[in-house]
Amino acid sequence: MSNRARGHGQLRIAVMSLVVTLTAPFLGACTVDPAPPSTPDASPTATHRPPPSASSTPSPTTQSLTAPLPDGEKPTRPTAVDSPPTLEGATAVATYFVQLFPYAMQTNDVADFAALSHPDCAFCSSTQADVAGQVERREHTVGGGIGVTAARGTEVVPGRHFAIYLTIDEAPSHSENEFGMRVDDNPDAQTFAVEMAVVFDDDRWLVRAVSSEATSA
Repeated sequence: MSNRARGHGQLRIAVMSLVVTLTAPFLGACTVDPAPPSTPDASPTATHRPPPSASSTPSPTTQSLTAPLPDGEKPTRPTAVDSPPTLEGATAVATYFVQLFPYAMQTNDVADFAALSHPDCAFCSSTQADVAGQVERREHTVGGGIGVTAARGTEVVPGRHFAIYLTIDEAPSHSENEFGMRVDDNPDAQTFAVEMAVVFDDDRWLVRAVSSEATSA
């Protein structure tokens, strides 16, 4: 996303560290029995293997198109934010979070964005700093609405840690000062591949890391 993709690369670090921390105690308890030696057949015979059934391949979590909101319109808080953790809930939280990003930049209201931000999320901290800078300069962002066109996810640790992958379209934007003069311009619409680490900790959802990469300009 266009706070210059700050925090890029943090998702993989966050997810891998979570996996290592939570699975390490169990690795030492796992043993593998050696496979018995195979005896070659005198005359090999063909073995028919049926194709895998559709149910054997997990399907990704997907969501319908989420359109960008008009400037200054607050995203609707999904019920998933206050519900027990599921992969579908984590995807809904991630979608809500990315739509809070342009709302915060347009209105300088960062409260809901901050409420879902983990203290260690670099992207979250830099966005909040950007909003604070706009307030200090008496500026705000115009445009930059985000639509989510695709979403899928993985439950890294059941009920606790989720990796969410979104494809988003971000509209052109610019910054204006208190006199309505343009002071910064991002004239091109862009598509981003966004990766997020979403955690459910102490009975609340938090975004632990965000990484984004432009796929078109």
